[in-house]
Amino acid sequence: MKSMIFKKEYVDQMVLAYDGLVPEEAHKLMDCIFADDMCEAVQWFLINLSYGCTGYSEANGKRRWSRELVLFIEGMTAVEDFDETIEEQLGEDRREMENLRQIIKERTGIE
Repeated sequence: MKSMIFKKEYVDQMVLAYDGLVPEEAHKLMDCIFADDMCEAVQWFLINLSYGCTGYSEANGKRRWSRELVLFIEGMTAVEDFDETIEEQLGEDRREMENLRQIIKERTGIE
């Protein structure tokens, strides 16, 4: 499974992340998320595609590279100023992200 939903450790914010993507998968996800009919579903989320490249040495001294694309879909930071508690806001964000993940899975086949 490539996707996961979690709460950030130091901030009251939910995140839907797709980890270990190849470029073709990232392209499919971005096309799906930015489709015209998805505007309402993603309007309050911050969407960030990140690329990481790290090198490490194998036992034989050969240098290998690890390349990784990660797509982060972040909800709004929950604050106490609203009528709902922080836990209720985070629960609502989690449900919205579960719905978004289901739509993405149906359209792209990426879990």
